[in-house]
Amino acid sequence: MNDSPTYKENYKGFLSLRLLYVGSKSESEYPSLLDDQDNLFRIHVTGSKQKVDPFLIPYLNQYVQIYGKSDKLRGHTRIVIDSLNLDSIQIIEFKSCNEKTEVKFENTDPKRCGDLNKQDHGNG
Repeated sequence: MNDSPTYKENYKGFLSLRLLYVGSKSESEYPSLLDDQDNLFRIHVTGSKQKVDPFLIPYLNQYVQIYGKSDKLRGHTRIVIDSLNLDSIQIIEFKSCNEKTEVKFENTDPKRCGDLNKQDHGNG
């Protein structure tokens, strides 16, 4: 099985931190894109060792368009983006995460909506 990125595509949806892999050693909040068809993709920045790469922080809790490569790592689809390519992510519009609360994704807490109020990322 080949887990390397397989194709380049664009994705649109709400980017937020979501609790994934509930009950496993990997349980944590990860940057995730919930698209308009309620598909959830974990976002990974190429070369990053951090779960939340600083490159993504200005885009969290925004409706965005992402250009990247998808793959299935350990059975879950993720989108891999390149932080050196400034066009790899763009804000389309601000959209409340309350519009997107139902999630069909294994090992995910659908009630989490990436609330950054508990963390200060310089968003005022």
